[in-house]
Amino acid sequence: MVDRRSGLPDDAGGAYAGAAAERAEVYGKFAFDLVLAGHAHGGQWLIPFVGRGGYSPDQHFFPKYVDGRYTLANGSEMLVSRGLARESAPLPRLFNSPEILSVVLSWR
Repeated sequence: MVDRRSGLPDDAGGAYAGAAAERAEVYGKFAFDLVLAGHAHGGQWLIPFVGRGGYSPDQHFFPKYVDGRYTLANGSEMLVSRGLARESAPLPRLFNSPEILSVVLSWR
């Protein structure tokens, strides 16, 4: 069965590569083991010495999902990359280096 709003299968399992980290609540409703996301540009601006994002194009000020590893409501893991580009945001990256994640998957 497929959820009509998200287009994702109800029992998908496995991994999902999506762009929008801000949709974490939607991803948490499905049986994904791993979600790979980005699109937050690492928070476009990072607050020095805190490492927290100050601004993200889609999440606006003080974004919740910026970079790193997050555990979703259903126990799924979501990895968020800061990415490479500055996209169409009128603001440059500030204290925020571009990043490419390398993920190694293995069976347990």
